[in-house]
Amino acid sequence: MIYSRFLHTESQGSIASAQDETQYLIFSTPQSHTPSLGFRKSVGLQRFAVLWNGEFDSKVITIIEEALIARMLSPIKVLQIDNGRLDIVIDQDLNEEKLRAFVFALDVLVRKISEKKWILVVCSDNLKSTILEKASVLERYNNPIIRSAEIGILDYSPELSLMNAKLPLEPIPGSKTCSGL
Repeated sequence: MIYSRFLHTESQGSIASAQDETQYLIFSTPQSHTPSLGFRKSVGLQRFAVLWNGEFDSKVITIIEEALIARMLSPIKVLQIDNGRLDIVIDQDLNEEKLRAFVFALDVLVRKISEKKWILVVCSDNLKSTILEKASVLERYNNPIIRSAEIGILDYSPELSLMNAKLPLEPIPGSKTCSGL
């Protein structure tokens, strides 16, 4: 399914647990910035994941597109929509000053697009799981998704061409479905 003119949908699927079923999308987009918001020497490919339970809220796509336009997408690895919250996992390379600017800019976007109905929670990609039964969806699936889908910014190479892609992608551990698009 096409969600955006800016984003390529690489895969989608669901992960079932005893408590719920989490849906996910893996997107990619060209990226000219580093995870620390600096400029790259050459354009790379950024992959990131969107997780949600229940019905998908397309406002998250608008937030992602606006973040891309505002040059604030590059640190983002995983986004999760859950009960009026938008949790974002970012690369840990941001210094304190850039982290404050990033959180401020994203908070403005989230409030504008969600009409002040969502709160923004930002955490680093070194997030550690607690007790699995009490862990949030983000804590349970952050690391497997990042590892399985090569989340982050990659240097562009001919191997990244869609003509060379291995489709479908390998399923994320615990996933019922995985389709490369």
